[in-house]
Amino acid sequence: MSYDLQEALDEAIKMEIKIRDFYLDAIPKLESELARDVLKFLAEQEIIHIENIQRFQSTALGQEVGFDLGERIINTTRKKAKTFFAKRKKQFEQMINGSAQDADIYKLGLKIEKNGYEYYQQQAQATQDADAKKLFEFLVLEETTHYDLLEKLSRYFLEPGFWFLEEEQWLFEG
Repeated sequence: MSYDLQEALDEAIKMEIKIRDFYLDAIPKLESELARDVLKFLAEQEIIHIENIQRFQSTALGQEVGFDLGERIINTTRKKAKTFFAKRKKQFEQMINGSAQDADIYKLGLKIEKNGYEYYQQQAQATQDADAKKLFEFLVLEETTHYDLLEKLSRYFLEPGFWFLEEEQWLFEG
């Protein structure tokens, strides 16, 4: 069986759309405004992933010139997450408790992000195209960051005092 890069990219786009749709559908179900803001942020990041994959795909097909993954790596989710949380520091300081439903939705998000991570990791190993490998490795890092973010916030909603002692530096350091 030969590796089909186009098929892998098409599947990646479908997966990113599914993840984004999950976040958008979950937003109205969350009780915490902070939890809703986090899922809005993640949904926006999934749109950026979709755009990056589509631009890479267009470049690979010769329809577009100038896709620069390096430029996109500079603006990673981790950097954007730090900015996002720095702007919401007061909300975190209020030690907002999320509901059990909020935590359950985040747990589902964790599963989805893990599936994305595993898919991109498999594709990075399977492709012979050096640029595609870089794209998939970048997406592995992005999905890992999303997973870490959801994991940390699940803990925040379940154990805010303990979480704050352990995690404050990761989110708010410059």
